[in-house]
This record gives sequence, C-alpha cells and structure tokens, in this order.
Amino acid sequence: MSPRSGDGVTAGALPAYILDDAATPEERRVDVHGRDAPGRRQRQRGRVAWRALIAWGQDNGVDWLIGRGLPRMVGAAGFARPQATTDVQNIRGGDRGALYFKLFLAEVRDRVLASGRLDAPTLDAATALLDDPDLWTQCWMMTAVWGRKDPATS
Repeated sequence: MSPRSGDGVTAGALPAYILDDAATPEERRVDVHGRDAPGRRQRQRGRVAWRALIAWGQDNGVDWLIGRGLPRMVGAAGFARPQATTDVQNIRGGDRGALYFKLFLAEVRDRVLASGRLDAPTLDAATALLDDPDLWTQCWMMTAVWGRKDPATS
C-alpha cells in the first residue's frame, strides 16, 4: 500500500505499520518506509500460533471458520438467494476480549502442546501479545445468514 499523488495522503500520515498478508514464513509487519516494526518476531510468532490453533481445532472436529461457508450451506439446503452479513469484533491487547483469549489459551495449552502443532515458546509469545495495548486484532466473526424457501421446491 503506497499513497498515490493527489490522493491527499502522505507517507507520514499513514499508520505506522501495515500488515503484509503474505502467507509465508517471512510474513511480517513493516512500516510504510520498509523498516522492521518493533516486536516483529513476537507478532510473527503470534500469527504462527493462531494458524496452529485453528489447525488443532480442525484436528479435533472444531471448525472456527464455519461462518465463511454458511451462505453456501443455506443455499444448498434449498433456500433461494441466501443473504449474509458478518460482524467482526476488534479486540485490543489488555482489554476484556484479550483476557478471554488468554483464558482460552490457558485452558487448551496442554492439549495443544501435546498435539505437536505448536511449541511452548510460540504459544507463550502469542499469549504475551494479548497484554500489549498497541495490539489490535479482529476475531469473533459472527455471520448471520437468511433466505427464503424456494417456492419451486416447496
């Protein structure tokens, strides 16, 4: 993301860090000038931990990403033209939502580590991030789907 001439935005006015969405081991937070962001390694470990936790949940029959497929499922169930909306909560480190995740990580810690999907230092780094008031993350994607029964199939 870089400002274009005439868009009223200068590099100095942009937020300090932009998340690089590449799904590679080199994935990292960088500032708009290309320098490594403070805490880059810890944040990278946090992303690795969340991916491992999602995989661990899938291994145990939990689909935390089910909302992404709900509109298709409703359509496949015979409802005409399903509609959907998603509400995403923003959670700041140190706030109530972050505490919820810390409690969750404490609850599943032994089982996740025993699965081999994650090592203790990586899980600890992810947990520590949840105390950082400069960390904002999005989670709890609540998806609502609705539709009408197709009269042709009734």
